[in-house]
Amino acid sequence: MSTLQAEGLTKTYSGITAVSDVSLTFRPGEITAVVGANGAGKTSLLDLLSGIIEPSRGTVSMDGGDISRLSAWRRGRRGLFRGFQDATLFAELSVRETLRLSAYRTHRVHPVVSVLGLPAARRRDAEIDALIASAAADYGLTEWLETPLRDLSLGMIKVVQLAAVTVATPSWVLLDEPAAGLARAETDRLAARLRAASDALPDVGFLIVEHDALLVASCADRVIVMAGGKVTEDLRKGDEGWSDLLHPPTVTAATVTAVPAAARVEPVRAEPVGSGPAGLDAKGLRITYGRFTAVHGADIAVRPASLTVLVGTNGAGKSSVLNAIAGLRPPAAGSVAIDGVDVTRRPAHERVGHGLVLVPSGRALFASLTVAENLRLSAGAEEEGAIDPLELFPELRPKLGQRAGTMSGGEQQMLAVARSLRLRPRYLLIDELSLGLSPAATGRLVDALLEIRDQGVGILVVEQNAPFALSYSDEAYVMNRGQVAFHGPSAEAAARPDLFRPVFLDTA
Repeated sequence: MSTLQAEGLTKTYSGITAVSDVSLTFRPGEITAVVGANGAGKTSLLDLLSGIIEPSRGTVSMDGGDISRLSAWRRGRRGLFRGFQDATLFAELSVRETLRLSAYRTHRVHPVVSVLGLPAARRRDAEIDALIASAAADYGLTEWLETPLRDLSLGMIKVVQLAAVTVATPSWVLLDEPAAGLARAETDRLAARLRAASDALPDVGFLIVEHDALLVASCADRVIVMAGGKVTEDLRKGDEGWSDLLHPPTVTAATVTAVPAAARVEPVRAEPVGSGPAGLDAKGLRITYGRFTAVHGADIAVRPASLTVLVGTNGAGKSSVLNAIAGLRPPAAGSVAIDGVDVTRRPAHERVGHGLVLVPSGRALFASLTVAENLRLSAGAEEEGAIDPLELFPELRPKLGQRAGTMSGGEQQMLAVARSLRLRPRYLLIDELSLGLSPAATGRLVDALLEIRDQGVGILVVEQNAPFALSYSDEAYVMNRGQVAFHGPSAEAAARPDLFRPVFLDTA
């Protein structure tokens, strides 16, 4: 039986370590779940194992043979298959055609043999037909075999993806958040299919990255906890601590925990903090990507002179909400109003004219231009009493002649915020303020945001680090599986540990 091993696996990106000295051995016949906070290094570990990215240091081996420098498709030929969160498949193909295409990856004959229909090709096709029939029965797809994928629900497509991987006779199946975007019932069905597949394929190992605690608890044999790119816990079912990890009585922001269904506290819909009316008001936002609904009827309000944070797991819908409010992603339903003016159908640049400005994730600076040139490109009309970005960030003044791409991450984020202030915002949206930044740089940016708020600007920040975000904000929205699970004062959210379960694992 095949073993998959990581030895001293490390991956760095421009000085940021995503995976740090990870050494693990995976064995077939079991489902291993990798869990942890956003940015813990889970997907990077999967990328390293499957060959999507190359390690900075360390090795990956199968059956004792080093495969660290093999491309992803060569690893696939050796039986290591990877499934992605978005479950991208050919929408025009039927379920049968999708399964057949996957089976061709490992059931190969010479093209001439196939074209001439020689006995070897006929035997291959008969084997594939038998595999498809068996997989369709195992995964409940028999009645859907002739249905195009575009006509299936997202939950069904996830099942097709799993079936497609197994008909290719893999040795290893690596899945990144297979339950992302699924409703509870669909997630439960997928967990049952995963467990059944593992039981039916004792020579195959399954490795999944997942936030859903109920899925992990129902199908995993082993759980690996990651934080800061390192493995912090490695537990097998029955080990001391297993129950506490997946079914603790309480949840804290510092541990990977989840609240059992019977102990859940119902979400509270608090009234907006303060006395002022909401100047930026998004109501009933439903945001879709094809057949996938990322956000289900979210209501988000930001008052002038307030600092509001939006927190939740990867895939919870935070950035989708921010992009819809900014005008980058038209909602399928719902409305966006700025100071009483409906801007739902207006493009992003027109919303800027109404005082709404976005600082996107990744900053979107012109790396080859200087600091001064970046600021000049976004200059708005001069107004008396407007915030001077160079007074707010005096650190940028001696760097006006420096190219933006040569600055540190913290300095670039300061420039991105400073640039937004040149547009004289009344409402400022910031996607991932602290991502990849040092604590010192993040603290400096928070100080600046508080000063911007005190100047009367309403601010909405998407943050991955929920406890940190709640420490500096006035109001909080917690998103879970595309819905707003809580809205209220940040201090109230910080005092309710049940709200932190989506930071690592989700039991909703």
